[in-house]
Formats: sequence, C-alpha cells, structure tokens
Amino acid sequence: MTGIKTCERKIRRTPRATIFGIIALALLILALLYSESLKEWALSGLRLAGLSVIPSVFPFMIMSDILVSLGIPGQSFFGRIIKKVLGLSPRLALAVLCGNICGFPIGVKIAAEEYRLGAISKEELEGALGVLNNPSLAFVISVVGLGIWGSIKAGAMLYLSVVIATLIVGCLFKSRDKKCEFSGYNIRQSFSLSESIKTSGFASIGIASYMTFFSALTGLASGIIKNRRITVLFATLSEVGLATSLLSCGAFSERVSFALTALALGFSGMSVHMQAKMMLPKEISMRKYYLMKALEGGIAFGISFIFFLLF
Repeated sequence: MTGIKTCERKIRRTPRATIFGIIALALLILALLYSESLKEWALSGLRLAGLSVIPSVFPFMIMSDILVSLGIPGQSFFGRIIKKVLGLSPRLALAVLCGNICGFPIGVKIAAEEYRLGAISKEELEGALGVLNNPSLAFVISVVGLGIWGSIKAGAMLYLSVVIATLIVGCLFKSRDKKCEFSGYNIRQSFSLSESIKTSGFASIGIASYMTFFSALTGLASGIIKNRRITVLFATLSEVGLATSLLSCGAFSERVSFALTALALGFSGMSVHMQAKMMLPKEISMRKYYLMKALEGGIAFGISFIFFLLF
C-alpha cells in the first residue's frame, strides 16, 4: 500500500499580525485590571448612543434611502455649486448637504449608495468623503452649544468653524480632473421600507457599538494614566460626543477648551471614522479622508480660537 503523506501547513505570522496580537493581549489584561472603570465609561458611551445619537440618526437613514431612490437630479442648483467650488460630482449634492446638516454618517451612507448605483466613480467617492461627514447642525447648536456651553451663539460659532474648515480643505483637495463624469444622474432604484428599516437598524447598532468601544477605551486610558488633560485629549481623538462633554470640565482654560471642542467636531474622532468605514464598500480607500479630517480639525481649532477672542 502506498502511504499517505500528510502535509502540515505552517501558519506564518506577519510582523503586523504579531504586533496587533500583542496589543490585543495587553488590552485584555488591562481590561481585567480596570474592569470597573471600563464598565462605567462603556455605559456612558452606550447611554450617549441610545439616548442622543441613535434616535436622531436612525430616522434620517431611512429618509436618505427614500431621497436616493427618488433619483434627485444631479444638475440642481446646489449640484452646480459643489461642482464649481469643490470639484465634486453634482450627484453628490444630497450627500454633502445631509452630511453637513443631518450629521454623520448620513452623508457617507448616501454617497456610498450613489457609488453602488454606478452614479459616481471610486475616485469621486474617495475624494468626497472628507467633506460630507461632519456633526449635525442640531447636535452642535443644541447639545454642544446650548447644553454644554450654555449658549446658542457658542454652538453657532463652533458649527461655522467646522463648515469653514471643511470648505477650505475641500478647495485644497479639489479635483483638477476635467474628464467627463458619470452620466447616471437620473438613475432610480426601487425603495423597500422593510429593507431600509433593517439595514438602518443594523447600521445604528454598529454606530452604538463603535461609540461604546471607544468610550470604554477612553476609560481604560484614564484608569491607567490618571491625568485629566491626557484623558480629554485622548477622547478628542477617539469619540467626539464624549470629548465635547469632557472638554467642559475645566481641564483647560475656557478658550482652549472651546478651540479643542471645534477640533474634536472637525476631526470627528476614530469612532466616527470607523462608522464611515462600515458604510463603505471594501475597495474604497480612506487615506485621503483621514488626512482631510485631520486638517479640518486643525483649521477648525484656529478659526474657533479667533471667534472666541473676537466674540
């Protein structure tokens, strides 16, 4: 009889996989050591998601599906404006409007759907992501301005800082490509309410999960470092809702806290970036998006600082 030769497949670990494995193991150990702090901060992120973010985002997700299915003409007035000013396809007019008024990740969701319909190219989607994923007008004016800073005027200045920063960065990254764009302006797709509710529900759960995770991560950092300023800065980079709340606690001077709030809103935090990634097809690169959001945060910081001194 011929013997059966068995081969053992050797699993080769890349340096990157090894590093991530070590980090994951370290986080697991730290999570066990600081479990109470982790639980408290995770609950705070979950409460923020459940009581504030999800109730406002979920209905807009369904409405955005309806609007996309209507096939709103790309050559609208606002479509022509974003094409001239930002070099974006007019088909992205709805995504830019909703992304800056209704808040994240509505704009990304609409733009991703336009890409799936074939109305815009991969390059157009990647170039637009940085200008259509900002905090909502209602959140900045009501929650941050009135609720945290005690002034609608403060909220208006913060929102204006982010919008101006977004326009500046959008112009800096404006596409100079003069090629003909996609002609899918009148594309229609059938709308299913049950499908929209299901996909929007799953997306809402994903948003809550990211907010809870990054809030817990911030709590872990605060338990280890025990420095309020570093905790606030960590939150500024990780979870925008948590950051805007912590920045009102007196870790920095009032004007620096105000400018850092604008930075947090402009950059939006890794939690929001992961939410955006969740909405996008796998082949879409977010490298340009990360650079644009970092610049938006920095420019918003400077503009809001000037606003604070002037007004």
